[in-house]
Amino acid sequence: MSQDALHGYYKLHAQIYDLTRPFFLFGRRQLVQKAHQLIQPKRVLEIGCGTGWLLGECARLDPSMALTGIDLSVDMLKRARARLGERATLIHELYSRPVSSGQFDLVILSYMLTMTGAHFSDILHTAARDLRPNGAIAIVDFDYTAHPLFASWMRVNHVAMTGQIKREIDARFQPLWLEQRACYFGLWQRLGALVRPV
Repeated sequence: MSQDALHGYYKLHAQIYDLTRPFFLFGRRQLVQKAHQLIQPKRVLEIGCGTGWLLGECARLDPSMALTGIDLSVDMLKRARARLGERATLIHELYSRPVSSGQFDLVILSYMLTMTGAHFSDILHTAARDLRPNGAIAIVDFDYTAHPLFASWMRVNHVAMTGQIKREIDARFQPLWLEQRACYFGLWQRLGALVRPV
């Protein structure tokens, strides 16, 4: 998705995002609960933080967490600021370089890697550079569909569902936790993972 297309898409969707996404963005709350259970992060960065919903979940789990979010959509960040107030540092920028190298216990990537085309591998590499020693990357996203018509519809919505994230995890990361779960009676499979660079 080009940056112009992204701005247009989220200018519309920012208004309805939190009302509609619970019907298909599954596993987000479970992801941060699992990260809290396994590594007790104190400094958290979310890439593509959108309306700040997941950062809000982090704050609910541990009010002492230092929260940072980065997103390309001004409209989504306005929603995040309204939700989080001064509780989080919010950055309007493309994630093409580390936010603060070696400073975060947890970097969250929630339903954004499948929207970045061939750049998803670069994003994971950059996220790894943002981690402190023993930090982890938390991922929840679409994984795979065996249904061609659904795959085509998702491509129209800028989402690739070819299992590419799982293959990258297998090649370059050590999972602390990983699950693949069928959604809507097998229409698609989602991926949840907490990983460290090898």
